Amino acid sequence: MTELVSRRETIEGSPLLPGTRPIELHYRDGGRGEPVVVVLHGGWGYDFYPHDDAIATLDRRFIIPDRTGYGGSPHIAALPPKFHVAAAIETERLLGALGIERCALWGHSDGAVIATVLALRNPERYSGLIVEAIHVDREKPRSREFFLQMVNDPDAFGERVTARLAAEHGTDYWRTIIRAGGQAWLDIAATPEEDFYEHRLHELRVPMLVIHGADDPRTEPGELDRIRREVPTARIEMIEGGGHSPHSARTTAAQVTAIVADFLRGHVLYHRIAEPASAAIRLRVVELGLKSRIDFQNAETDGKDELTRLGGQVTPALWDGTRLISGVDAIEHELARLAQRS
Repeated sequence: MTELVSRRETIEGSPLLPGTRPIELHYRDGGRGEPVVVVLHGGWGYDFYPHDDAIATLDRRFIIPDRTGYGGSPHIAALPPKFHVAAAIETERLLGALGIERCALWGHSDGAVIATVLALRNPERYSGLIVEAIHVDREKPRSREFFLQMVNDPDAFGERVTARLAAEHGTDYWRTIIRAGGQAWLDIAATPEEDFYEHRLHELRVPMLVIHGADDPRTEPGELDRIRREVPTARIEMIEGGGHSPHSARTTAAQVTAIVADFLRGHVLYHRIAEPASAAIRLRVVELGLKSRIDFQNAETDGKDELTRLGGQVTPALWDGTRLISGVDAIEHELARLAQRS
């Protein structure tokens, strides 16, 4: 099993903690393999919903920061307005300090909002965007009592929950950050006319995987419809029996890991050995220096079933993590785009 190592990194400052320069952030680092996966936790911190199954299974390097206010990073008394944008800026500074020029993002809950903001701010920096339990609606009537309890009586969540929160955030501090998160969401609900994504969700160009528990209590009816409309290329996986954190639940974690593994494979070329068009595309992949980034699958043997599952029949065909590209001209255009970004 991959061991996560606890590390610290200094950045020039963070809009989550204005007036303090520099600040030192805590993060976890473990595993090997590209692309690096940067995990952005939700509003209760990372350890409450850890990515144990994915880290143990996927051949990837994982970077998992505690953003300001959480875990081993500096404490705060309250979250600022538009804290998701502030957290995105902090994450950009941390990635810069760590020398990570390109990575995949996996955000959960608040972290999914932050990841999407990052992908909109600088799409060339991210090879893929995984969002789990993403928030689209600001006014969440079904969660109002939950947020009020976070603010007014966090101990009412019970000893099992509060002990885990205290273990990660500190016995004397955990209530502060939980109350801050609850109040931030009550404030968000009071401004439903604003938008987490500044009305730019339709501009998203990073390949997007949406993982969502079918029984997530923090989701409003129809909340994902906007993603379906504005990001039609997004791959949406509804996890039956999944709650707010399918990646960490015993009954759904392995399923989520398998879906993420398929998405992170990125580009897969489905081809036939004796087919001239397939041969031409294989040669073009090599000429452009992309062989290490594209998985070749023979559509007559090892890739046959998967190509069928993706709805394809004609070869060559190129899977980019979210859609199947067919036709020599379209595939060559995508290969040229990939080579330009390398």
